[in-house]
Amino acid sequence: MSKTRKSCLFSLVVLIVVVSVAWSFCLSHATSCTCNDICNIDNVANEARAAQWEYNIQISRINNEDADGLFPTWFTPGRYANVQAAVQARINSVSALGSCSPPLDTIRSDTNGGNCSITTQAQTACIKEYAMAHEGIHQTTCQSFSHIMTYQMSMSLVDVLSEEVRAYQTAIDMSKSMKAGPLKDCCCVNKCTPTTITPTAAAPSLLQIARNLFR
Repeated sequence: MSKTRKSCLFSLVVLIVVVSVAWSFCLSHATSCTCNDICNIDNVANEARAAQWEYNIQISRINNEDADGLFPTWFTPGRYANVQAAVQARINSVSALGSCSPPLDTIRSDTNGGNCSITTQAQTACIKEYAMAHEGIHQTTCQSFSHIMTYQMSMSLVDVLSEEVRAYQTAIDMSKSMKAGPLKDCCCVNKCTPTTITPTAAAPSLLQIARNLFR
């Protein structure tokens, strides 16, 4: 093979590698989120951190209970509902869902424990991405079980809650990657309307204090 042909072949290989890397980069950063979704993204991440905080509290309590017994606490719909109520209360304490202008989208979604299908209440394409990533964690576990009613019936409660922690981590990770990647140049766009802060009275000066003392 001539040097010219070898050189052309080498250049072609390099070009293919560069195009492949560039295409992979584009796919990894492909998203429907835009700068207009920044407020939604921030809120979803804040809600996720709050949820993880409460789940970890509940996991610690259950582990303490299980330490005195022979068997772990298994998932039951009733006990899980109680935990979910505490988690929702924690989320509500930090969420700007009902107090932001423009209105925010919800990430609320669900994985059917019977057929492993995903449904979401999200309205925007961006938050649907977050919802699908979150439920994707549950769907993967769901599909690994042979079940009749719900895959969670085959798991301990701690395992179910630990899975929730991992699922909410997707929102935190996605928010970081969005701000470091495709949305890194978004600044002060579509931010929530700030809460009005009542200014506090200025502290009295030493001269004012002295005058008051000698009145």
